[in-house]
Amino acid sequence: MILFVVCIGAVVFFALVVGPKFETVFASMHAQLPLMTRCLLGTFDFIRNNILLLIGGVTGTIFLLKAYFSTPVGQLQLEQIIYSLPVIGEITKLVVVERFAAQMAILTESGVPILYALEISEKLVNNKTCGKVINQVREGVREGKGMADALLESSFFPMMAVQMIKVGEETGELGKMLKHVAEFYQANVEAFMKRFGTMIEPFMLVFMAAMIGTIVISIFLPLFKLGQGGSFHQ
Repeated sequence: MILFVVCIGAVVFFALVVGPKFETVFASMHAQLPLMTRCLLGTFDFIRNNILLLIGGVTGTIFLLKAYFSTPVGQLQLEQIIYSLPVIGEITKLVVVERFAAQMAILTESGVPILYALEISEKLVNNKTCGKVINQVREGVREGKGMADALLESSFFPMMAVQMIKVGEETGELGKMLKHVAEFYQANVEAFMKRFGTMIEPFMLVFMAAMIGTIVISIFLPLFKLGQGGSFHQ
């Protein structure tokens, strides 16, 4: 995020400060600018002339989206969008599964009845999609099904988690197995986040270098041609 903000700040700085100065220089030369330079200066003009509108539009859009996604329907739709994303969606789901398993482990080991534990977890999990699944699981358990069987029908929880919970129900050690489920997925998520952090940093550096490099080349390309004896006059 720091690298991304620095990159955007650099673009705005070039647009508001550096760009106009070079436009004056090129205008005094009556230069026929390369296409890359013309596109860049046109983009700078647009940013400079609409900076307040752009800031207001971005701020307003963020505010409206935040307000909508804070509603139950909006939050549910946002979760579905996130879950549909490759890799990120699966990891987000694992985070929710780990949170549910950890809460259920604490409750069941404390002697809380399973139906009441599911009701509490539904409220604490802070996820509309998982909350609906937990509600369905609770109804299934009330009808006499095992928790693992009810979780399997939901297709939200990974098969490994369901199998581990089933073993816990059959052996009478549900709380311990739920704790193992939480620890297993917590370790998976932490390992992924470490790999993701290692991968995203060089990617952002390359993105930043490409962005700044394109701006610098576009601005100085006409000067390079002039230094090589290129024709600039129309």
